[in-house]
Amino acid sequence: MYVAENSGNAISVFQPKTGGGYAEASFSPISADASGNSFFAPGAMAFYSASYGDLLFIGTGGGSVLLYRTPFTPTSTPLFAMSTSGCPTAPGGPTAFAMRVGGISGGPYSDSTLWVTNFYAGDVLGYYFNSFFGSSTCPSPVTAISTVPGSNDSPEGMLVDPFGNTIVSNSSTNQLVISSGPLTAGPTFTY
Repeated sequence: MYVAENSGNAISVFQPKTGGGYAEASFSPISADASGNSFFAPGAMAFYSASYGDLLFIGTGGGSVLLYRTPFTPTSTPLFAMSTSGCPTAPGGPTAFAMRVGGISGGPYSDSTLWVTNFYAGDVLGYYFNSFFGSSTCPSPVTAISTVPGSNDSPEGMLVDPFGNTIVSNSSTNQLVISSGPLTAGPTFTY
């Protein structure tokens, strides 16, 4: 189990104990990976099991999106690293990840979109999942969604349900913005 420690600038790792429960790993918490990427204010983490293996995405307050194979340890190096310091299309302050697999039908990963909240810009960015496995460290978003002005103001969390509906939580407006279908269509309900 992986826990982002936003104020501690680290990722804590907990391993199952014999007989039940979890114990923090002896090498935990991890403040940087083996390549020197630090975990400044990690605000988003997502685990995906794919044909590539079990994967862990980490988003940091410093504007980085990092992808690792699991298990994640201090000797891990990223399969992919994108940062606002070297990529103008990277999200600034990613706070949530959501996956829309194969459109909704469970299709191939090449047809899947990884959505990333872009806290400081107040929008949500969508990237083709396969763009995280190519040679580019600066993929272009499939789309950037700000929908109705203010509807994605300081997005903190996001999910895509099995029907393709998206839900974005906004911290500055204390709202949930729900869109049926593609996010580009705009919200269908705001709570």
